Amino acid sequence: MNLLQVGYGKAGKHLARLFYARGFDVDIALRNLTESIRTSSEDYNFVELSDVSGFYDVVLIATSDASIKEVSDYLAVRVKANYAVHLSGASSIDLLSAFRENNPETRCMSIHPNISFSNEVTRSEWWKTVYFGITCREIDAFHYVKKYLLYDEEHLLLVPDDEKPRYHAAAVLASNLIMPVINASVSVYTAMGIEEETARKLASSLAVSSALNIAKSEFKQAITGPISRGDYETVHRHLSNLNGDEKIVYQTTSEWLEKLV
Repeated sequence: MNLLQVGYGKAGKHLARLFYARGFDVDIALRNLTESIRTSSEDYNFVELSDVSGFYDVVLIATSDASIKEVSDYLAVRVKANYAVHLSGASSIDLLSAFRENNPETRCMSIHPNISFSNEVTRSEWWKTVYFGITCREIDAFHYVKKYLLYDEEHLLLVPDDEKPRYHAAAVLASNLIMPVINASVSVYTAMGIEEETARKLASSLAVSSALNIAKSEFKQAITGPISRGDYETVHRHLSNLNGDEKIVYQTTSEWLEKLV
């Protein structure tokens, strides 16, 4: 089986590792091949996007959402594929419609990994614990994903195309939008004189333990701290010792938390 992937950013690096581990021959197509990419130690074939042609079992577009349609339209007249895929959590699979127009047998779908990617692939089999949102209109496309890509069917979530914006908003809330809260925590630690690296480790370890509690229990059982105990004297003491954005974040999220306990 062979795969053509366009794009090699954070998500692209991780998905290339996944496909390669699952037995695909992987071609990575880029507009500009730098020397560092050409001499990469990865077992992929790096090619110029302008040189791409032929047949692939899978074409994977791992670019920004704004570029998906442009890349799809460009590739659809140059290559044939059984499956055309993009990685966007919010965008419709209709952005890949040029592939269907040129070959009605092509299956179009999206695969969205529910993970915050780092710059480098730090775990060789990162996908084994990750949930994936899958959008497709043909059931055989979903079966293909189950058979050739992922091991655990429980980690696959079928997302209707018209629900993708809400699905992705939920993912952003749980990943990107917790960052201001963690940043506020780090700012308070560092204002006390704690080194930033240590502060980040303190804040992130607490965030991870809270997330694990939520995975195991309902919210009311998972919540800890003064609000869960009704200890508002401590909450007021906290607020009287905070200033600026940190105080706003604490007060606002505390009001939300009260609704959950």
